Amino acid sequence: MIKGRCPACARQREQDRRPAWITRFYSSKAWQAARNLKRRQDPLCEDCLEHGSAFPVQVVDHILPLATHPHLRLTLTNLRSLCHHHHALKTSRRPA
Repeated sequence: MIKGRCPACARQREQDRRPAWITRFYSSKAWQAARNLKRRQDPLCEDCLEHGSAFPVQVVDHILPLATHPHLRLTLTNLRSLCHHHHALKTSRRPA
């Protein structure tokens, strides 16, 4: 649980905060193709590798946020392969 919410409630809260166009984007075939390509190129968490361990990618994350840099939404150099742990760390540092 994150901040007292079950995972389903936390996901719903995040979706409620997102603009509709971002939610639609994450369901698009273009995003799915870019995400899958990134997963194939970097199948291990890039942050884990920097710390000397190897953990499979679980999340493909935008380095520069989609909300503020929509023009980079499908740019592979703006994507990072992460495990859930490192994605949560990054997300917790991101201003709300």
